[in-house]
Amino acid sequence: MEFHPIREEDKQVFDSYFSQIDSRSCDMCFSTMFLWGDHYNLTWTEAKDMLIVKSESEEGWIGFYFPIGSADPTEAIRAIEKYCMERDVPVRLFGVMKEHEEWLNEHMPGQFTVTYNPDVADYVYDRKKLVALSGKKYHSKKKQATKK
Repeated sequence: MEFHPIREEDKQVFDSYFSQIDSRSCDMCFSTMFLWGDHYNLTWTEAKDMLIVKSESEEGWIGFYFPIGSADPTEAIRAIEKYCMERDVPVRLFGVMKEHEEWLNEHMPGQFTVTYNPDVADYVYDRKKLVALSGKKYHSKKKQATKK
């Protein structure tokens, strides 16, 4: 697999894959990946009708978003496994949603251990409460919003 940096002109490719999935993750949009691409050394490729996004640290840590798209992810995951095996690094998938975990347990039982990391979890606010900034939960947000 040949990976490429995420560039502005890649938006149409990313959007075509993101339109195939139903995700509320803030990571599953082009602007997030483009804006954080340099920081997390994100690169991408297409394999087996899926978008594969890789993150690689200077220390040699490599991880992949769960393959993005509506095709069967089996062959894309096999391509990731081959890529990792050739570099003698463990296979790490991140951005694994509940439905991905269920898919992995059904189609690749015992091959992956899914660990929840609350430090990188998305959070969702109730829109009406956030707009009104009512209640104790939103008090600190209200203070920030009115501070000059």
